[in-house]
Amino acid sequence: MIIIKLLSDLGYTVLEVIDGEDALRVSDQFDDTIHLLLTDVVMPDMHGSEVAGIL
Repeated sequence: MIIIKLLSDLGYTVLEVIDGEDALRVSDQFDDTIHLLLTDVVMPDMHGSEVAGIL
């Protein structure tokens, strides 16, 4: 995906996940602060707004 490459090329750490549950799992394992969340609004099982609210 172009946004992942762009952010990575700019020096950002990008945590790519496949769905909301994966986002929660990966964020729990990440030991630094997450400064930005980009997500789809509608996803299977958990909407992006739910993920954002939990994170």
